[in-house]
Amino acid sequence: MFSVYMVSRLVFREENPPAFFVLQDPGAVVGLGDGFPWQGIRQIDDECSPESVILLTFSESGAAAPFYRGGNTPLVSGELLSLTPLNAEKATLSRSWLPASQRIALSIPLHPDRMALVDWTFLPGIGPKLAERIEADRQKNGDFGSLEALQRVTGIGPKRIESWKIFFE
Repeated sequence: MFSVYMVSRLVFREENPPAFFVLQDPGAVVGLGDGFPWQGIRQIDDECSPESVILLTFSESGAAAPFYRGGNTPLVSGELLSLTPLNAEKATLSRSWLPASQRIALSIPLHPDRMALVDWTFLPGIGPKLAERIEADRQKNGDFGSLEALQRVTGIGPKRIESWKIFFE
């Protein structure tokens, strides 16, 4: 019995098991930041809008939801929502991106046009200088559109692109 117990606890490297349970189709995984009663990463099972997330989180906490009028574009996995109060009843919603380290840990694919300077340095083989060159190129020539377009930056070739594919869409 002891042997069966010990074998059942082994992790098989070929299977690449997740660090924690994640639904196969989670809908959207978003971060709730400043202004929300319960901050942190939340998994939303359907195509929620920011307004419905605000109403849901505030109703669960028992607090009055701030009035928010804005776009109801469906949430995208990897977004970070923050509320800035305008007054007691109204708030402004800010939408940004979770850091690359969190998106990678949550198995959310990265996109080169949704990366900040600090996000680039999280990837293997990118130091501060190369990250600055990537950002400078994007400012000068516009969005990359795809991972392969990063090859236009000096110091990035096909080998680096290939090693980063596991992190990108």
